Amino acid sequence: MRHMKTRKPLSCRAAVLARHFIAYESLSVRTSNVTRPRISYFQLDCSSMKLYAKGAVGDPTRFGDCPFCMRVCMALTLKGVKFEMVYIDLSNKPQWFVELSKRGGGKGTTPVLVDGDKVLVDSGDIVEYLETTYPDKRSLRPVNPNANSAGADILAKFAAFVKNKDKEKDGNLRAELDASLKEFDSYLRQHGGPYIDGDCLTLPDCSILPRLSMVQIAGKHFKDYSIPADLSALQTYMKAGLNDETFKKCTCLPQDIIDGWKKHLG
Repeated sequence: MRHMKTRKPLSCRAAVLARHFIAYESLSVRTSNVTRPRISYFQLDCSSMKLYAKGAVGDPTRFGDCPFCMRVCMALTLKGVKFEMVYIDLSNKPQWFVELSKRGGGKGTTPVLVDGDKVLVDSGDIVEYLETTYPDKRSLRPVNPNANSAGADILAKFAAFVKNKDKEKDGNLRAELDASLKEFDSYLRQHGGPYIDGDCLTLPDCSILPRLSMVQIAGKHFKDYSIPADLSALQTYMKAGLNDETFKKCTCLPQDIIDGWKKHLG
């Protein structure tokens, strides 16, 4: 996994630059303790904000295969909000974490964001909270409101396909996933790029990029599935997005995606 480095701000359209664009913070890498995860993977100076994220199935001291945790991590990083990340072994949850999650209305799942006395447990609620609570930071809202729903059903279509054990249904499920990806490709063709809302990563990218990474890696491993090469806009988008430094900082190892889905598949 590639770790945090100081980097220059992204080149964005003037309208986005006008919305409080800031440079990224420099991050230092630290290790975490599995049973007492007080030390985080990311440490941005001293911050009261903590993001509790899924630890990897094979090694809960590093980032696991949770696209929702990755979504929040990307949003925090892009906004330049100082935070500490703590990995949680979801197969052996500490009771204190379960209680913390309940404070936000959760059931012991990740992500959990703690900002002072505020506890949030849904990734959608978290990114909205960041936008409204930190208006002085760079806005990640897309200019095109339709960008928020672009590719929204890809993960569900992929999960149905990869979890299917009835070979007779594989063809239809594969076709449904292809159709979902084709629809997303069509959106990208119409609305430019290289990202969903233009030349700058926004909240929709934070949501879709981790999912596409899972389709690419787990799909190939479990179903010998490849995203159709003729979806050129999607291929261009993935090349840009999956190689973006922010995504790299907020994703897990390919093997951890495989191990995570393997656990779901039984």
